[in-house]
Amino acid sequence: MSAAEIWAKLLAGNARMREDQLDDPHADLTHRASLVERQQPLAAVLSCADSRVPVEFVFDQGFGDLFVVRNAGPVIAPITIGSLEYAILALGVELVVVLTHQGCGAIAAAQDRQAAHPGSIQDLVGHISPRVKNADAATGPTLHAADLVTDFLSSSPLARGRMEAGALGVVGAVYDLTHFTVTEVVPFNPTSA
Repeated sequence: MSAAEIWAKLLAGNARMREDQLDDPHADLTHRASLVERQQPLAAVLSCADSRVPVEFVFDQGFGDLFVVRNAGPVIAPITIGSLEYAILALGVELVVVLTHQGCGAIAAAQDRQAAHPGSIQDLVGHISPRVKNADAATGPTLHAADLVTDFLSSSPLARGRMEAGALGVVGAVYDLTHFTVTEVVPFNPTSA
């Protein structure tokens, strides 16, 4: 399946989820048992750790379908890049989805210039703040998704090389908590279609 076909499949899953017609075929015991020795996910997804954004449900996918990397925000850091590169190299994924969401607490914290955040939360906010500090609540997640895609591709020569060779699609998207809709905000490069 091409990156474009995989993305279309994920968007079709999101449409089923919005319509309350979840149809995941990969939850049965037989399928789960088949994954013990090997995984072949359709895509890798970098997403926020927010409990309201369970990526497999958002795209109506099941066990083994998605390689999900989650952290608050989300943010691009060496461990995040390494996880996504593992999915590309070792698991052969042809699509990386960077998914932010409306109503993200980490983005809101990054936009609050007056707040001092305890512990390592300040480090997290520091990764996000430069991108969204001048954005409003509606555009913050879109800007953040676009910047994450740019940061990932500039920080990962491996991913960039695969994308330029047409072997990898990278797409940025935003999940709307109110309408349960995933909207593409950074399309993957046309050569990966």
